[in-house]
Amino acid sequence: MSTLLERLFGSSSKSGTIREVMLTTSATPEYRLDTGKVNDVRFTRGLYNNTLNKYALAGQLTKPIINGNVHFIAEPVIESENDDVLLLLSTIYKNYEDVHRMAERDADCFIWVQWNNNKKEIELVILPPEKVVKTFINPDTKEVLGYLLSEMVQYNDITTGELRTVTITVKITADQVIKTSTDGRYNETYDNPFGFIPIVQFSNGREDSFEMRGHSELENIETLLKFYHDTMFEAGNSQRRDGHPKMSQTVKDAEKWVTNNFGAGAWAGMQSGATKLRLDDRDIFINEANEKTEYLNRGSATGDAMPLSSNIFTNIVEGSETPEVMFGANLGTSLASVKEQRPVWIRKIKTKQRGYGESWKLVFEMVILVNNYVTFRQLPVDFTLHWPEPDFKDEKEGVEILKTVADTIQVLKINNLISDREAYDTMKKYEDLLLVSNYEDHKKEVDETARDTAIRELDSQTRQTLDEANLIDNGAGDDNGDDE
Repeated sequence: MSTLLERLFGSSSKSGTIREVMLTTSATPEYRLDTGKVNDVRFTRGLYNNTLNKYALAGQLTKPIINGNVHFIAEPVIESENDDVLLLLSTIYKNYEDVHRMAERDADCFIWVQWNNNKKEIELVILPPEKVVKTFINPDTKEVLGYLLSEMVQYNDITTGELRTVTITVKITADQVIKTSTDGRYNETYDNPFGFIPIVQFSNGREDSFEMRGHSELENIETLLKFYHDTMFEAGNSQRRDGHPKMSQTVKDAEKWVTNNFGAGAWAGMQSGATKLRLDDRDIFINEANEKTEYLNRGSATGDAMPLSSNIFTNIVEGSETPEVMFGANLGTSLASVKEQRPVWIRKIKTKQRGYGESWKLVFEMVILVNNYVTFRQLPVDFTLHWPEPDFKDEKEGVEILKTVADTIQVLKINNLISDREAYDTMKKYEDLLLVSNYEDHKKEVDETARDTAIRELDSQTRQTLDEANLIDNGAGDDNGDDE
């Protein structure tokens, strides 16, 4: 079995060959059921890293949008009443941020659940969307029947030093894994021992009924980003061109005036185009009667660029459903406007959590099944995912919210309108409270706390009673002594 897994997942090194690898990939942009519309990842990554000259003055707006989503989507909390399942899922390294960032920015991300026979552990290998070049589906049910992975690798051969190029393809179905390469190194077919495709797709905004691929979060605002860049670029050029003073000269004889101020031959050189008059080193000009020298100053060479760019930015905020303060600049946004933007933003984040949550459930189910196959165990697929509430409040506001919720729950309990379990489930949504992960353990902790509190109160009352008794006794003894 170990040999099969090594061949299937390529997790052991059969030779001592060391290669310097440089990855390059390509993908088709067509809408087709065998591939789907593959997002232009070079473009979206260029926007995100602000390396595209045509968007250079707007690219900085994309990172707050993507990173803000990734940050507030956060990581799901895995819960299970089976300690072995919980231990297995908690020890698997899960790069939530990279997966969510790739899906948000590049529209899709794939995870391949693999067994690493060298490390004797399960790995979650991230596949960028451009590596998955084909998706095989059942045309009736749209069920995924397999994937075709392709990767072009250029490397320097350690022996000859020559630059080599090889394309490696892997076709994966529930029954087989076929691995080939253009250099003949691989041409192998293996049975898939798991009986399912160990690859899960994470998509942003994909319509399952008719789309095979998702959409980049930047797709909706791409034209606005270009407009913003063009507006700021033109404003900058105008400022550089027209921002410094211009001289206006009214003279009777232009040739004589140029000769007096710039020397003999200056007029002829200017007429022929051989020389230009430079004014930056002139402080005094010689004028005759009725001749005048004026400087024209433009207060704002950018004209309407600033109001226009502000309007474009507002549209970017609305189109991306991202609160203004997420962009990090103090734009005069009032707290009221932040609160108005918050509900739309929270609904967006919750929708993304639900979508990615379904994909993570499939990944964790595969982790359990692969682990059972390799280790000959029978762990149940028994777990739940709990996503943190999108938190856009400061500490003071968080305390006020908790106080209001706690007071409301107390009133509901007094009137028998809510149970202890329902109150626990309600309070568990607030991440500021570090509640025990399940209700039964929480109830034990609460009962123990109540019991300890009652004992402390009883001890306090007992000590107080004893102290009062001692005072009385001591006072009586003193009185008797005085009488004697």
